[in-house]
Amino acid sequence: METIYKWEFSTEKDRSSIWYVIAFAIILWLTAWWIFERIYIFSFLVLLASGLYMYLENSSDENVVVKIVEDGIFVNSKKYLFKNIRWYQFVKNDEEFKKIRFIIKAKWIRILDFDINDDIMNDLDSILPEAIEKMDDVDMTSIEKFIEIIKL
Repeated sequence: METIYKWEFSTEKDRSSIWYVIAFAIILWLTAWWIFERIYIFSFLVLLASGLYMYLENSSDENVVVKIVEDGIFVNSKKYLFKNIRWYQFVKNDEEFKKIRFIIKAKWIRILDFDINDDIMNDLDSILPEAIEKMDDVDMTSIEKFIEIIKL
């Protein structure tokens, strides 16, 4: 299978030690507060969610390789066929393109977002419309901007 286009990006977050101290303090405060208020289930859920987040963060790949081939897209070793992708669109923050978003025909995970820059966007915009429907570009939502700021 011939590779038409390929790019790679890092998923590693550049967080300072103060970020982890603040996160640990918030988790500890919420857990203690809910135990004090005798709402034990919320304490358990905070600990479970933070533990799950740390596990997923530490066990994920540091680099993601995205390859566009003749009949689909490879993300590391997982293949998504073009016939299973509804459409794609570019997501921008102000005037700078940040992500490409693919909407998948699936039951569970339906959105794939990949980091891009303007050069990759121009290359993909000339390749993908032949295989997948393109929707209008969108701005990042306020939640996406917030997540980017706090480096989640």
